[in-house]
Amino acid sequence: MIGSVIGNVDIGKAVIVHVADARDLSFLKDDSFDLIITHPPYMDIIKYSEGKIPADLSNISSLPKFCDEIEKVAKELFRVLKPDRYCAILIGDTRKGRHFVPLAFNVMQRFLKVGFILKEDIPVKDILGLFKQEALALLQSVRIADYYKGKQIPAGYRGLTVSCFYRSSERTLTEAEISPVDALVREMLLQKFGAKIR
Repeated sequence: MIGSVIGNVDIGKAVIVHVADARDLSFLKDDSFDLIITHPPYMDIIKYSEGKIPADLSNISSLPKFCDEIEKVAKELFRVLKPDRYCAILIGDTRKGRHFVPLAFNVMQRFLKVGFILKEDIPVKDILGLFKQEALALLQSVRIADYYKGKQIPAGYRGLTVSCFYRSSERTLTEAEISPVDALVREMLLQKFGAKIR
């Protein structure tokens, strides 16, 4: 399969293929890759070496043991990946007998544990729902006033202008009253969604 993929791609450079264990990539330098794409086995659903290679991850039927070994892989991938670059993991869940096994979730937790950051698309309704859930005093309404992408926004991100309407039925609000609530709104966006305030 590797040969067929390489044969169809003109990359203009020599391609080096290493056959190795991803838990030990010591032959690779730190911060040397722009993109990593990995597709680990789904535990022992398919035994790739049919038990002939003892260290093969697809021999492992125990979820905790499998995840312990995947964490070693994640550490090595994190080490060789350049800062602010991407690692794509293709893995799904599985079943054992009649029982659901949340394999993807557990593998993702191990990648997060070693330092990876999950990049996810956050629906606007989740942002607006946060404010309703918190029921902040003085905050009467929240809406998305603008949505944009552009050169000033990093790839894979989007800019949102969140319009907050503060009001009291008893008096005209002062800046001193609004500022702490506004600061709390900013902190909520940062803590819950990792938002960057521009």
